[in-house]
Amino acid sequence: MTKEVVSVFPETSLFEVAKILYNNQFTGMPVIDQNEILVGIITEYDLISMESEMPTHIPTLQKIFQTIPAGEGYEKEIEKLFLLKVKDVMNPDPLVLFGDATLEETVNTFKEHHRVNPIPVLDSQKKIIGIVSRSDLVKFFTEFPVTLKRFKTFAEQVIAKKTGSLVEKSVALLEENYRLVSKISEIGQEELGEHFTLFNKMIPAIIRARNLDQALVEVVKTVCSSTNWVLGEIWAYHENKLFLRMKFAWSTHDHELEKFINYSRGFIFTLGEGMPGRIWLSKKPEWENDVSKMSISTFLRAKFAEECNIRAAFGFPVLDDRDNVIAVIVFFMQKASRKDEGFVKFISAVANGLNLFFSL
Repeated sequence: MTKEVVSVFPETSLFEVAKILYNNQFTGMPVIDQNEILVGIITEYDLISMESEMPTHIPTLQKIFQTIPAGEGYEKEIEKLFLLKVKDVMNPDPLVLFGDATLEETVNTFKEHHRVNPIPVLDSQKKIIGIVSRSDLVKFFTEFPVTLKRFKTFAEQVIAKKTGSLVEKSVALLEENYRLVSKISEIGQEELGEHFTLFNKMIPAIIRARNLDQALVEVVKTVCSSTNWVLGEIWAYHENKLFLRMKFAWSTHDHELEKFINYSRGFIFTLGEGMPGRIWLSKKPEWENDVSKMSISTFLRAKFAEECNIRAAFGFPVLDDRDNVIAVIVFFMQKASRKDEGFVKFISAVANGLNLFFSL
């Protein structure tokens, strides 16, 4: 889907529309009103096949104008052409898709409506949020083998060896239906147990991410919005790699959590210092049942954690292919919690699989 949409108004000149279509190699454009609500669509087909006494295909018109002798009385007819507006030829009831449409639904829509291209994509208020064309689908299918290879490698990193068959089945389903989450869930929920739902939510966000940094942000957001971990931090090297500094933080919009984030932005951690520094040094995950009860020497933000109702903490390193730490992620709960070995293994595997995923 193309998100940067060029639209026109019903009163736009037909010749202006033709110029935009030609110069940008568009096949069509949405027509909107002053409130940005979709009111129609105008396409190349509309220009060529308009039910009118006069042809409106612009190249044809140019040839006609070149052959009309002066003084033949065509002035009025030509004037009519120049007065034509988008509203005179547009389709006022266009086929549309909504933002939650799946790829399969989009493909089927184009298959069922051969002449339709492009199709506006709307939100719940019928405002344009994008436009999808047949060329978008062609682009997707040409890039799909790379995406598929990425997913298979990533899945192999996350899923235990005993569930290797899940990877093969998932890839087969992807090739057949091009639906990443719902189809995999049909065969994998029992094998990944309680963490499979979280895994399902992560995959689309990771696939859309442009690089590792963006993928880590999506992992933090997904975990914090889907579990009891209500705050997540990403700590990364400063320029000289002598210490870690907060690069990103996300919370569930709780006032106390926001206070803790703002307080934490002033911290830096050297190798072995504080929870992020210890994880950097050990290259291993760390779980603390209740950081608010720890000494300041062990957890430097303990006092403020208590004030902001921060309790359990879990952090882990993100490693590159040479086993070097490239970031440390720390999650927090607002209640004390004992170590969940299954979650530790799962989320650590996700993080370590990401670097390989984006190196393909």
